[in-house]
Amino acid sequence: MEIEDDEATKPEGWLDDELEGIEDPEASKPEDWDDKEDGEWEDLKLKTPSVRRHLAAVSRRGQ
Repeated sequence: MEIEDDEATKPEGWLDDELEGIEDPEASKPEDWDDKEDGEWEDLKLKTPSVRRHLAAVSRRGQ
């Protein structure tokens, strides 16, 4: 369960210019992938270091 904090604000400019993820150079479309059945293939994304740090900090606060 997540409790929203109505007074919480994002620091100025925090992650606004940061990519959420970058393409995984090792990801590839599975051989048995069917675009009609499975939908259009999208490359997997890796979280950027600043996004990983942010997610870790948020996770620690929630404990």
